[in-house]
Amino acid sequence: MADELEILYNYQNIVNDLDINIFNEDRRFMAQEDPFTILSDRKFLGTYRLSKSLVKEICQTLSPHMMAPKTNAGLSIDRKLSIALRFFASGSYQQDIGEHRGSALSQASVSRCITEVANALNLPQIMNQYIRFPSTINELNSIRLGFYEKYGVPGVVGVLDCTHIAIVPPKQHDIIYPEHIYVNRKGYHSINTQLICDCDLKILNVCAKFPGSAHDSHIWRVSPVLDVLKYIHSIRQTSNFLLGDSGYGLRPWLLTPIHEPEVGGP
Repeated sequence: MADELEILYNYQNIVNDLDINIFNEDRRFMAQEDPFTILSDRKFLGTYRLSKSLVKEICQTLSPHMMAPKTNAGLSIDRKLSIALRFFASGSYQQDIGEHRGSALSQASVSRCITEVANALNLPQIMNQYIRFPSTINELNSIRLGFYEKYGVPGVVGVLDCTHIAIVPPKQHDIIYPEHIYVNRKGYHSINTQLICDCDLKILNVCAKFPGSAHDSHIWRVSPVLDVLKYIHSIRQTSNFLLGDSGYGLRPWLLTPIHEPEVGGP
């Protein structure tokens, strides 16, 4: 009996050593799969929608606000970022990324990466560096000049529109946020997200707190940017306005398309 126990003990040790070796080999293989190394600049841009240099810059910016690996087996910050960016770029769910050769992670691990990166990106000290509506006349003039030089349209300080971001249906019995309010006019669950951008498609303002059933015009009516533009017009800076589609009402600070304009008209 003692001999059998010793054989079993030795066998278990061999299995454990084998598992550790396989795990380490997997880690070494995953290191070799570093997208910065194995992907060309063009392929990297197609995969993550950002250049290598820009992703490295984002990594440096987010590093102080993310958890560094505590062991050699932990995921590095740049690895977490690349996994999250893959999700943001493709819109595919975790299973797709978990099976991606450069990821080789469980859905739970991918989900944690996405959450950590998203939380870091949404910190006020991070987001306000990059997403900020102009607050001075000089800043407004700079954006106006950009639109005029690029498109020949004077006075434009931004373009306004909403887009629906698909979400997993929330719980139906939620009293505060009932499931049905997230169903948009196309029949799927979403967040109706308002964006304002400049002539180079740089986002100046974002509002992502309204459910899919909310109308674009309602989101605009409660937007802080509307108050800013009203104030600008109240001090006689009336040559500053946004462009929007026909879903919005025509106002001095928001110009919308003219239906069936006359040929040769202004």
